[in-house]
Amino acid sequence: MTILYAQRLRRIFLAALAVVLLFSGLSCGDHGDEPYHPPVGEGPWILVDLYHTRIQNPEDYRLTKGNYAYQGVFGFHRLFEHLRVHDYKWTSIREMPLSKPRLSGFDVLFINLVHEGRPDFSSDEIVAIQEFVYNGGGLFIIADHTNVYRHAERVNPIIAPMGLEILFHTAVDFPPQFSVGGNGWIMMFDFAEHAVTAGVDMISFQTGGAMHAWENPAIVIDGAPLAQGGEGVAFTSDRSFADLWNEEETSGFYGDWLWNADATAEPKGPLNGVVTGRYGAGRIAIAGDQNMFGDAWLHFGNNFELALNIFEWTAQQETTGDLRLRDTKPVGLDIGLDASRNSYNTGRVAADGYYTFFVHANRDTDVTARATTRLENHHDALILLSPTSDYSPAEIAIIGGYLESGRRVVITFEAESIHASTAKLVEALAPDFSVSARGESATITQGAAAFHALDIERINAPLTLQSQKLMVSDIELATATGSRDQPPTNRYLLDVTSSWGEPLLTASSGTVSVDIARSKLVGQGELIIFLQDGFFRNRTMGYKETEAPRAHSTASVKLQYKFLDYLKKPSE
Repeated sequence: MTILYAQRLRRIFLAALAVVLLFSGLSCGDHGDEPYHPPVGEGPWILVDLYHTRIQNPEDYRLTKGNYAYQGVFGFHRLFEHLRVHDYKWTSIREMPLSKPRLSGFDVLFINLVHEGRPDFSSDEIVAIQEFVYNGGGLFIIADHTNVYRHAERVNPIIAPMGLEILFHTAVDFPPQFSVGGNGWIMMFDFAEHAVTAGVDMISFQTGGAMHAWENPAIVIDGAPLAQGGEGVAFTSDRSFADLWNEEETSGFYGDWLWNADATAEPKGPLNGVVTGRYGAGRIAIAGDQNMFGDAWLHFGNNFELALNIFEWTAQQETTGDLRLRDTKPVGLDIGLDASRNSYNTGRVAADGYYTFFVHANRDTDVTARATTRLENHHDALILLSPTSDYSPAEIAIIGGYLESGRRVVITFEAESIHASTAKLVEALAPDFSVSARGESATITQGAAAFHALDIERINAPLTLQSQKLMVSDIELATATGSRDQPPTNRYLLDVTSSWGEPLLTASSGTVSVDIARSKLVGQGELIIFLQDGFFRNRTMGYKETEAPRAHSTASVKLQYKFLDYLKKPSE
C-alpha cells in the first residue's frame, strides 16, 4: 500500500474523480434508491455505511415527542445534524458494498453497530477499507456489548492489522460512583491525554463493551517515525470487569453479570471503553456502545463532545481553525442540566432520579438539554435539579451571571426533603425565599432543617394547574406515583405555598391551592424555583424511555413540554 501525502493535490484529484463518477454511473449503477454520491466540494466528508447495518441510523430514526420505538429513541439524528450544520458533510451508502472507488474522496468512513441482518463484509471490502485508512482516511466504528448482532466477529478482521480488537464481553461497573443504572449504564472518568478526550470529564454507556489495543511497529515517513497500532483512551474503574458473553444466550447476547474469578476469561479493570489507532497515514477510533451517541443519551456527560472530537480527529481536522467542533453550539434552546452537583441524578433510573425528564427534554426538537459535568456560562438557560453537593463561590457567581445577562435559572426540589446543598444555593440566590404549610413558615436562611420540620401534607385529590405565563389550564395533575410493578399509590403533590416573588405555576381544586413554582426577576434575568418537583421524577414520569407515559404520568409530561415552551421565550 502507498501512503498519499500531497493532500492538496489529493483533494483536486478526488474532486475531479467525483465528477467523473457522477456521470459514469460507477457510483450507483442500477440502484435507483441509492443515496450514495461521491463527495463534491470541500469537506470534511463522511460516508455513513448503511449497507452493513441500518439500526439507529441518522437518516431513518429520530427522537421526537410521541416516538417511543427503540430505534427512534436512540437514533443518531442529533449528532449527524450537528455535523451537517457545522460543515461536516455526509452521505450514506445503503444498497451497494464498499469499494475503493466508492470510498475515494471521503475523509471518514462511519460504521455504526454492524447487524447480522445485513450482509457481512466481503474480503474485497475489508481490503478496500484497510487501504482507505492506510492511505490517510479516517475510520469511526461503533461497537457494543459482547458480540451482539454478531458485530465483533464481523468487524475484528478489519481492525486486527490496526492493533485493535472488540472483545466478546460487557463492560461492568458498580453504582453509585461508576454507574447510573445497574451494572451496565456505566460512567467513565479516566482518560488518556489525547485529541479525542480533550474537554471530556465523563462519558457513559447504556450497556456497552470493551476493546483490546496494542502497538504495532512504527513506520518511517520522510525520515520521521510514525506510531502505529492502537491505544485505549477512555477507561472503566479499577473495580470493573469484562463479563464474558454466554454464547448460548442469543436473545440479548449478555453474560451473567458476575465475575467468575478468572481474570484470563473475564479481565478486571481498568478496561478500554474507547480506543484509537493509527494505520499507515490514517486514523481509527472505536467507541464501545451504540446508545451513548443516540439522541436520548448523546448529551449525558460528555458523550457529545467525545463524538465530535472523534470525527474531528479521524478527519485530521483537530488543528484546523480556531473553534473546536465540540465547542460549537447545539441546535435550539441550549439548556444546561447541571449533573455535577446532584450525583448525576439527572441520568439515574432510580425512583428519585430524573432520567425520564432528561429524555423528554430532548424529545423537543427545538431544545438541547445537556446533562453537564461542569458549570459553564455558555448555555441559554440553567436547570439545577435538586443539588446534593455544594456549589463553590465561583460557581455561584457563574449562576448569578446567567441572571445578570438576562437568562433564566431554574432550581427544583421537594420542600419537605430539600437537601442542605440545595438550601445553600437558594439562600445564595434568593435569601428572602420562604415556604409555608399548615400555618407555619420557614425561611431559607434557617436552612434545610427548618423546611423538614414543617408539617407538609400530601394532596389526596387531583389539582388543576394555573398560570398566567404557561399554557397549562387543560392539565390536571393526578397526584399519584407508582413503582415499576405496582399501580400508582403514593401522593406527590405537596400542600405548600410561598410568598417569594410571583406565582409562576399553581395548582388548585375547590378551596385547596398550592404553589408549584415561583419566579422573580433578578438582574436582567428570571430565577424560577420549583418548591415541589415530584412530578418530574422517575417515580412519576416512568422508568423507561421506550414506554409511553401511563395515565398517571401523562400530565407530568405535558407540563414539562409546556414549561420548555416557556423557557424558549425571552425573559420579560
